[in-house]
Amino acid sequence: ANPTRPGPPRDVTVALVADTAPEDFNGIRTGPVSFDGRFGMGNVYPHRYRAYAIEKLDTNQLQNPDVLKQLENRATEVDLMENDDKQIQLPLITAEEMQQIYSRLGIEPLLPYN
Repeated sequence: ANPTRPGPPRDVTVALVADTAPEDFNGIRTGPVSFDGRFGMGNVYPHRYRAYAIEKLDTNQLQNPDVLKQLENRATEVDLMENDDKQIQLPLITAEEMQQIYSRLGIEPLLPYN
């Protein structure tokens, strides 16, 4: 996947958010995007996920259902089965877009956005 734009590397995180979380895991997995725009995650629980590529992500905000609701229309849905090896391409959600979401919801993010 290549969620980054041309230019200098960005601080981009890929997040997988399960549609419904079974009792034995929290349903959210995150991982960094490499310099060339690729990412990989191992040991992901088989499930249906919404995938995002988010610049300067405050991962704590993924626990907030209001933030997730705001992100729903930017999701790429992916079904992962045991031992799956999938390639997906994700649109980048910029730090500015996240800041707008936080502002709409009255949230003060933990990470600086400048």
